[in-house]
Amino acid sequence: MNVQELKKAAGERAAGFVEDGMVVGMGTGSTVYFTIQALGRRVGDGLSIRAVSTSEETSGLCSELGIPLVSLDDVDRVDLTIDGADEVDPGLEGIKGGHGALLREKIVALNSRRNIWVVDQRKLVDALVRDTVPLEVIEIGVVQLQAALAKRGYPSEIRMENGRRFHTDQNNLILDLKPGRVEDLRKAEREWNAMTGGVECGLFLGGADMVIVAGNDGVTIRERP
Repeated sequence: MNVQELKKAAGERAAGFVEDGMVVGMGTGSTVYFTIQALGRRVGDGLSIRAVSTSEETSGLCSELGIPLVSLDDVDRVDLTIDGADEVDPGLEGIKGGHGALLREKIVALNSRRNIWVVDQRKLVDALVRDTVPLEVIEIGVVQLQAALAKRGYPSEIRMENGRRFHTDQNNLILDLKPGRVEDLRKAEREWNAMTGGVECGLFLGGADMVIVAGNDGVTIRERP
């Protein structure tokens, strides 16, 4: 299967865990897109759910498909959140934020009873960090923040889109950190989030109860013990 077929297989498998009456956290990205499409079809067939969106992009897709949207502040629970991930290690720790929605994704995930990530096999790593870790930051003083991070051994780049600085739905910037192998993930998470001007980093530690992985040999499910 090609990459799109793998994403579709993982995304659609996750939709099967959504039950009637649930409040569902809807993630952001190219794999969970297929989950949302599948749920839109089920809603058309009579499934009753409410969706808490993690991005404006996802909100627009849900609206197009007729999936009712509700604010996180207007519900007392999120039963299940389905989202993608950029890296997943054997302990189901992950990195998210490739689409710039990490802050809202983390807020919704922390308020969810259960979290499922959908990925294709390319996202599996032996250890975090293989590539970069996004850090959402406020725009003022971003160059000074970059310098402070570099002094601590964390070089970074300001994320760009179409030749301009990428802005999140909260109108913040993303610094893509290049820390290399991180021995103590929780220490790094605390350090990055504590930097003045930093808002939230893309490490999602202890965030996934289940990871659905699509590979050339089919779809497999990994669950946190």
